[in-house]
Amino acid sequence: MTPKDLIAELTSLKSSLQDKEILVVAPNGSLFEPVVKFNLKDRLEVLDHSDENVESLVLTYQEG
Repeated sequence: MTPKDLIAELTSLKSSLQDKEILVVAPNGSLFEPVVKFNLKDRLEVLDHSDENVESLVLTYQEG
């Protein structure tokens, strides 16, 4: 799924649901707000978020 696909899916929700929070389920069942992280081709270049170095985007969570 690409970001465009996700945006299209979310905008296709009825308008009454579009103000609801989006949550990510942790392995222990806890719910957290999603965080977007980068899966990099060259992990030593952590500041290089160019399309050449970003392999994919990862929706994850961050505790606390």
